[in-house]
Amino acid sequence: IKILIEFMKEGNIKMMENIIYNKLGEVSEGIWKEIKEFRIYMEKKTGKKFFISGSGGAIFSVFKEKPEEILLAPGERKWKSFLVKSLN
Repeated sequence: IKILIEFMKEGNIKMMENIIYNKLGEVSEGIWKEIKEFRIYMEKKTGKKFFISGSGGAIFSVFKEKPEEILLAPGERKWKSFLVKSLN
């Protein structure tokens, strides 16, 4: 966690992406194929790496700038997307 916080402070998104890992997310993708399909869809759409929180309740990514295209992402499956900004 300390390393992740340092990368966040530096704004080093690439290094953050390299260390974020969720073993339970892999299990969730194996059970609910839609989670994996949507994660891959978002990665292709944005060119960014996306991650699963916990057991699959959310899919997220980290951006330096406001990603307008994310707001239009839900598509035919009626997924909801939210743009969240950090406090700093």
